[in-house]
Amino acid sequence: MHIKYAILTSFVPLKSGIATFCNDLYQSLNIDKQYNIEIIAVESQDNKSDYTSEVRHIIKRNSKENYLELATTLNDKYDLLLIQHKFGLFGDNAGNNLIDLLKNVRIPKVATCHTILNNPNDLYRDVFLNMAKYLDKFIAMTLKASSLLQEVYNIDQSKIEVIAHGGPKLPLRTSLESKALLGIPRSTITLATFGLLSPSKGLDTIIRAVAKVKNIYPDISYYILGQIHPNEQKNNGDAYLNYLKGQVIKYDVKENIEFMTKFMEAEELYDNVNMADIYVIPYPNRDQISSGTLSYALSAGKAIISTPFWHAQEVLSNGLGLFAYDDQSFAQQIVSLISNDDKRLEMEKRVYAYAEKLTWDHIGIQYNTLFNTLLTTTKPRHA
Repeated sequence: MHIKYAILTSFVPLKSGIATFCNDLYQSLNIDKQYNIEIIAVESQDNKSDYTSEVRHIIKRNSKENYLELATTLNDKYDLLLIQHKFGLFGDNAGNNLIDLLKNVRIPKVATCHTILNNPNDLYRDVFLNMAKYLDKFIAMTLKASSLLQEVYNIDQSKIEVIAHGGPKLPLRTSLESKALLGIPRSTITLATFGLLSPSKGLDTIIRAVAKVKNIYPDISYYILGQIHPNEQKNNGDAYLNYLKGQVIKYDVKENIEFMTKFMEAEELYDNVNMADIYVIPYPNRDQISSGTLSYALSAGKAIISTPFWHAQEVLSNGLGLFAYDDQSFAQQIVSLISNDDKRLEMEKRVYAYAEKLTWDHIGIQYNTLFNTLLTTTKPRHA
C-alpha cells in the first residue's frame, strides 16, 4: 500500500512564492511515484482558483470549521502532514486556526518555515511555541533560520531539520547565447531581476544605480521581469509599477529600463533570466530567510549582486556573489563586474557548481528521507 502524504499550502495557479515553491517541491517528491501525495489548498474567502488534480481538498483560511473537519480527514486518510508555514497564510490572529488543526491531528506533522521573525511580538512568538508542542519537525531552509528557531523561539535543535530551498536543473548557457535568442545586441550590458512586483523588492534602488552606471557604460539595460504581486494589485492597483516608471523618468533612464510585466512559462523565463550578465537582488528587508528568485539565479549560474539579507548572506559568501547596500554601492559593484569579464565568468562557474547540489531532485530526496524516518520512529498520538 502506498504511503499517503498531505501538503497544506497555497498552490498554483495562485501567484505567490509559496505556491510556486510547493509546486516545485510536489514535483520533486513525486518524481518516482513511490508515494501518494495530495495537496490541500488554503485560500482566502473570496478566492476561487481553478486547481489541477493534485489539489484534493480546499479550506478557507479563516474558517475554523474547515480546519476541524480537515483534522478528521487527515487522521482517517493520510500517513503524514507537511505544512508550508508563513504568517498570514492561515488566517487572522497570526494563524491560530492552524494550532487548532495541529492539536487534533494524530499523524506525523512537519512544517517548512518560510518566515521566521527575528523580533516577534508576543502573539507571533506564542504561535511558534504552540506549533512546537504539536509538530514533529520544523524544516529550516538556512542555518540562520535554524539558529533563529533555537535562539528566539527556544525550539530544541532535535526538532529542526535544515533542508535548503530548491532550484530547477538548468543548462549552463552564456548570456550571449540567450541574448542572441532574444534579439538583444551582444554589446548590451544586461541586468535582470524577476519575481512578483511589490515595494518590498526595492527595485527603485537599481533604477538609480543604472542612472549612475550609464554615465560610464551607456549601453546598459535593466530588465524588470514579473507581474505585480496579487496582494499589491488588489490593495493598490498599479501604484507601485507607476512609481517605478516615474523613477525611470526622474533619473532619465527610459532607454535603459525594460519592464516585462507578464507571466512567463519555464523556457521563456529561463531565457530572460539567463540573458543577464548580472542578476541583481535589491531587497531592503534584511530579515528575509529564503528567496526563490535567488535560488533560481543560482541554478542558472548567474553572477549575482545582492543586498545582504539572510538567505543571500549564507549562500553568496566565499566568492559566490557580491553585496551592495544602496544605489551607490550597487553601481560600484556592477561596474566592477562589467569591467572584469574574467572575474564575472569565474563567478558564474562557481555559482553553477554550487547550485548543482540544490536542485529540486536533491531536495526531494532529503524531504522523503526525513518523512521515512518520521514514519518509522514517530508514535501516533491518540485522540
